[in-house]
Amino acid sequence: MRRHDSLGKNLLPNICVLFLVICLSAARAIAAAPSTIRVGYPQLNGGQIPLWNIPEQKLDQKYGLDIKPVYIPGGVRLTQSALSGSVDIALTGGAAINAMLSGAEMIYVGMPVPTYAFSLYARPEIKDVTDLRGKTLGVITKGASSNHASIALLRQYKMTQHDLKVL
Repeated sequence: MRRHDSLGKNLLPNICVLFLVICLSAARAIAAAPSTIRVGYPQLNGGQIPLWNIPEQKLDQKYGLDIKPVYIPGGVRLTQSALSGSVDIALTGGAAINAMLSGAEMIYVGMPVPTYAFSLYARPEIKDVTDLRGKTLGVITKGASSNHASIALLRQYKMTQHDLKVL
């Protein structure tokens, strides 16, 4: 009986040390696994180059991250994707602000950009923005950045969206 007691006394510290080693090894393995961050973007333009370069150059791995760019066309759709959890971060503009004004719970981090990343293309007979009066203007999504850009452009020419039809 005495021999059994001494075996139990020696075994307990060894089990504790083994348990501690297993826990520390598991913690190290968890810490070593990169955190995946899905970043949604709504437009295929030069403004997305940093997002594309980070995973391509493996700059994210340096900080224990795994950045996954996800193309979701249109700011409204991208905002909906962020709210549903399909992406972790959304690089979007006006659609997120509209969602927040409608009660969506989001955190918006703004970064001023001095210009819009959009171009206006028209038929050859349209020589000036004012020639659009009474015509139809297409935007990517109403309420999104392309729509806000069209409002800003029209304002520069003392026009509003009421001066034309916006799709």
